[in-house]
Amino acid sequence: MDPVALQVLEAIRDRLKAIDGSGDFTFNVGERVYLGRLFLNPNDIPGISVLEDDDPFEVEDNGTRYKETGTYRVQGVVAADDDNPLKAGHQLLADMKRALFLAPNGPEFEKLGDVPTSMTYTGRQVFQREDGQRHCEAHLFLTVAHFETWGDPTAT
Repeated sequence: MDPVALQVLEAIRDRLKAIDGSGDFTFNVGERVYLGRLFLNPNDIPGISVLEDDDPFEVEDNGTRYKETGTYRVQGVVAADDDNPLKAGHQLLADMKRALFLAPNGPEFEKLGDVPTSMTYTGRQVFQREDGQRHCEAHLFLTVAHFETWGDPTAT
């Protein structure tokens, strides 16, 4: 069985895979969702990468289990209009929010995959398109708390 921390990352990735261009989704990026890719190659755009952010994890010990709270960054890159590049960034940000917070159990949920968690939206950033670039980036920031058992990082 995978470590709980990896299960959390994979569950975030799996929710983002729902962004398929249908219904309320603007973009079709669900087939290009990665774990830990800081930079996407031009062939991977549009795409999304889930990253563990640089902030340290907070650990709260209760004896046999501990609560681990980590920060995560969901980084998306899509093609951008030359005249209005921020439009694509904000549309992608909306797609990422829909996928993460409206599925499968609505905005208030207590699980990522099989792991009991608490996920909180903590901010976002949409980047300006640099001259000569044909893409735009949107970042969404999260904190996710989950429990692990001392001595067995695969058990909640």
